Amino acid sequence: MPKPLASVDTTVCWPKGRPDGQDLSMLRTEIKSSGVLLYSKTLRLNKRFGGGTQFVPHHVKATNANFKNPTNPRNAMSRTKLMQMNESLEVHESQNRSSEESRGKGGDGELEGVFEWMEEEDFYLASANYTQDLGINLTSEHRGTEAKRRVSLAQTESQGVLQLFNFDHPGMVSFNLQAVLDHNSFEMRTQMGFGPFNSEQKKIKLVDIVNQFAVVLHALPWLSAASRKEAIHALQNSRPDVLPTTLKPGTTVGIHNRFFKQYLNIWGDLTVHSSGTHAFETAFDPHWIWERFTVIDAGNGEIALHHQRSNSFLGVNAHGAYAIYAAAAQLPAPWLDQRFEVVTISNGYFGLFNRHSKNYLSIGDNHGTYLFHSPTKDLPPGHTHQQFRAHLVEPLLKPGAIVALYNNIHHRYVRMNHADMEVSHVHLHPTDFHHTWHAEQFVVVDAGNGEIALFSWRFNRFIMMAAEPNVHVFGHVASSEVRAGSDDLPDWWIY
Repeated sequence: MPKPLASVDTTVCWPKGRPDGQDLSMLRTEIKSSGVLLYSKTLRLNKRFGGGTQFVPHHVKATNANFKNPTNPRNAMSRTKLMQMNESLEVHESQNRSSEESRGKGGDGELEGVFEWMEEEDFYLASANYTQDLGINLTSEHRGTEAKRRVSLAQTESQGVLQLFNFDHPGMVSFNLQAVLDHNSFEMRTQMGFGPFNSEQKKIKLVDIVNQFAVVLHALPWLSAASRKEAIHALQNSRPDVLPTTLKPGTTVGIHNRFFKQYLNIWGDLTVHSSGTHAFETAFDPHWIWERFTVIDAGNGEIALHHQRSNSFLGVNAHGAYAIYAAAAQLPAPWLDQRFEVVTISNGYFGLFNRHSKNYLSIGDNHGTYLFHSPTKDLPPGHTHQQFRAHLVEPLLKPGAIVALYNNIHHRYVRMNHADMEVSHVHLHPTDFHHTWHAEQFVVVDAGNGEIALFSWRFNRFIMMAAEPNVHVFGHVASSEVRAGSDDLPDWWIY
């Protein structure tokens, strides 16, 4: 067998000075097989200090050292005990910080956002096969943006699993070894065979890269719990996406601004604003109906954002951001204001760039919006008003689900009766629904572009809204002609 079949090297550079010309802290992961590099990714500290760098007591850690006792000595201990001890210390430090802040000693949150990590452009990814003579041949090799694109495709098509090398040995007694990277988990997958019989594939977890770094970071005596937590968080959430997977066409998302920590929204008068302040990590409230957008494929590598509540598209022009009425499935080709290129920044952040006007959508003060003009799509560092993350929102009506439509005002269900649509008798509470009420049951069908259709499995018809004047006022609802099944929805049926 080749030696070593697999090796993982983790490098932490957190210098108190600047050794070897390194002026920024760094976390690097390298995976090799038989000494051949297959994967390399570097996270570098982009911002070390914030505004609060004064020499005040809670920023200073006193220590003494001499030739017998080095600075901050640490006794040897096991990996597990080290992590357990430091986890308890983190809780203690966090409680102390909270206590200081409540007494007005925390500097008004001066440590918040002090540590920002960015992904380096020297990202490297390769795949290899072992030959019968135990030689290793690279089958693919990607660097920089192309490597990120390969990882992004793996995340969307193969649940994030990357195959780094494959070792296949045929014969009467056969075996197959695969080394894969499942996000931060480096695994070996094995399968044995004897003649026509094969065993089930077994997964062997070799190392969790984040835990590997956590052990090293916990052992650094001068490292605070806050900075260690930020570094580990950056490792856990570092996925080099060409297009964030949360912005897949058809998904429902909330667009959260990095600087103001507010969600983009559109009001009933079609003006564009931002919400109140909410942390991205907290759950997206199901009552936030003005912050929901459907991602639409606008072609040519661009997307459009359709606002569900106002039935409008988000757009930008020389006067700023605005919205315009249109159904999600009806984005006219000449509408260039409504098309955005998603410019990936790092760690899930992106910018929304309009190629036509060469403007970035931006969140401003007082819950307003403005545009940042850029001749190119390159966003200068530090421009966080233009940086967003997408919060994936679970749809209320999931394709394949069987639902009933209940009106809370009139206490009635919508029901189908062959070619007609009607309402049920009064039922004071939706929990009164009985499973034998088939006319009130509808199958949710994926109609594309984030839209759905409702199909009655009892009568093999779709619910439709007839095209007539003032239909949005009077709401004339009917049933379609009989179809073969829920998957028999013609593309041109927009009603």
